[in-house]
Amino acid sequence: LFVAGFIGSPSMNFLAANIIEEDSNLKITGDNFSLTASEQLEKRFAKAKDRDVILGIRPEHIFDPAFRGDFAQGQVLQARIDVFEPIGSEVLLWASCGSNQILAKVDSHTKATVNKAFDFWVDTTKLHLFDRKTELAY
Repeated sequence: LFVAGFIGSPSMNFLAANIIEEDSNLKITGDNFSLTASEQLEKRFAKAKDRDVILGIRPEHIFDPAFRGDFAQGQVLQARIDVFEPIGSEVLLWASCGSNQILAKVDSHTKATVNKAFDFWVDTTKLHLFDRKTELAY
C-alpha cells in the first residue's frame, strides 16, 4: 500500500471496501459503490473474500465514458464532481463517491460538471486490492 501510494503521478486512489461473493462473482463493495472483479483478477482476489480491503484505482484507469475506448472489462462508478482542473490535454476530476474521494484523469473534452453526479467508467482489469490490516497486496 505504501509503495502504491507514492508510485505514479497523480497517486493511486484508495477506497475502503469488502469482498463478497454474489451470483458466483466476486464483488468489491464500499460506501456507495460496487464493482465486479474482472475474470483476470478473480482468482487473485478470491483470497480476500469476506475480508476488509482497500481498493486501489489509478486515476488514469478512471475514464469519462464518452472517451473510454474499447474497455469491455469496465463498469460504472458514480461520483459527484467536486473540482474540475484542466491540465492541457487532460482534466483532473476530484469527486466524492460516498465517503471516499477519488481523482480521475480524463480527456479534456469531458462534459463533466462541478457539483453534478457523473458516471465514470472504471477499467476493472486494472484494479488493485490491499489487506486493510497488513496493507499487503493481493
